[in-house]
Amino acid sequence: MGNYNVGDMIRLSRIANGMTQEELSEGVCSVETLSRIENGKHKVKSDTYRQLMEKMYQITEKNYAVCVSRDMELIEEREYFEDDMAKHDFEKADFYMEQMKKLVGKDASTQRYIRRESTFLDYYMQRITAEQLVEALEELAEEVVPQYKKFLDSDVIYPFREQEITLLKRLAVAYGRIDEYPKSIKICEMLLRSLREGYMAEWEIEELSIAANLSKYYGAVGEYCKSMELCEYVLPKARKHAYAYVLYFILFDKVFRTLRSTTKGVVSGHHHLLKKVDENFDLIRRASVVTKALPCVKTAVLYKTKARNSVQLQAGASSSGQYFAFLLHSSFPHKSRLRFHLF
Repeated sequence: MGNYNVGDMIRLSRIANGMTQEELSEGVCSVETLSRIENGKHKVKSDTYRQLMEKMYQITEKNYAVCVSRDMELIEEREYFEDDMAKHDFEKADFYMEQMKKLVGKDASTQRYIRRESTFLDYYMQRITAEQLVEALEELAEEVVPQYKKFLDSDVIYPFREQEITLLKRLAVAYGRIDEYPKSIKICEMLLRSLREGYMAEWEIEELSIAANLSKYYGAVGEYCKSMELCEYVLPKARKHAYAYVLYFILFDKVFRTLRSTTKGVVSGHHHLLKKVDENFDLIRRASVVTKALPCVKTAVLYKTKARNSVQLQAGASSSGQYFAFLLHSSFPHKSRLRFHLF
């Protein structure tokens, strides 16, 4: 059943489907038993769990997009693939993907996993366009988690599973690639509402990457205050969990949003602006330190260069902006070790 609080999963699913305990328990168990299961006072049997979830038209494991196999060679190839994808070494990842395609059997879950991962790989390898990426992921989402759309504009909490969250996160990223930021925002907001119910073990880790992406999407549509609030929310949590990737991106994102807000008049006053400039340089310095912990040096350098160029373009708005541009091009420590207590 995965690392979930089963009682919460059943309760949230029932409420999301507009069912009473009497309606859900009928033909499966007593109302009292269901109530105890939802409150965590009764251990649910696998068959009972499956019957309850199927009554709510929940997608069962057979519809997941996950690589499951007794073939150790396939599992090993998957591990190599995921490691290279994390490092943005797409050439190597492409090799292992081809190996997996040769080994995959008839298991539907594994086949969906291959479709999901190969689609993003094809995009990074420039074999498909961003529009084709969106189309492919939308089609897969309709198979794996067809009910997600009705919760996009709703306050109702739906307990998405790990594989469903992974797919929807990818879809949000894909929408961002074609500048459909409002769609990205809706998906991320929906996932955060769901995760914050705490039905999934280690949900805070999953929350961080979604919140970091959401901060970027808010900034893209000019919601700088919301973006900054998320940056402030994510930073201490990223420090707590030593999540280097999120630390790095959220530090730079905070710099962008602060500078953007100054040019848009959200932050005003010369003295206050100079203070923000000094704060931003400190953020850049710390983000530079964090890059030392990233597994892919090429990616770290790429994003650092992108950050410098982006800020430089915005720096002409004021004399303090020019000062910030000068600071930004100052040298960083060459042999800095990652020390999370700096943040």
